[in-house]
Amino acid sequence: TIEKVSAQRMCLLNNNTALLIQHDTCHFTIADPVNGTILAQYSLDNTAFSEYEDYVFTLDSNRNTLYLYNRYGEVTGLCISTETWDVMAQIPNLICPIPGGQRILCTDRDQHTIHAYPLYSLEELVAQGNQILSPAP
Repeated sequence: TIEKVSAQRMCLLNNNTALLIQHDTCHFTIADPVNGTILAQYSLDNTAFSEYEDYVFTLDSNRNTLYLYNRYGEVTGLCISTETWDVMAQIPNLICPIPGGQRILCTDRDQHTIHAYPLYSLEELVAQGNQILSPAP
């Protein structure tokens, strides 16, 4: 459990059933706000030596997803299930999810470009895979 914490930022999530704590530049904890039980801990790479305010999070309640990332796309971002707190994906150079939950923006720092990529649910990926693998009529 959390007894004493030095936090840069905190935010209640999931109808106040979880507390997101940013400890320093790139370390985050999810805790139960009532009893302080730690539900999950995450660490983002800080090779960019960014300041703590450069690390942000976005909650997509439509997809039950939390994104932790560096707003300049300097590190690998995390896509986290808000139901299980498991990391569902590590997304290199994630800049941000686009509101509406259908796409994400990532940077190609070598080419100095930004790309938008579609987001798919597991069900959508399985359906596409089945369609590709099914024999043609």
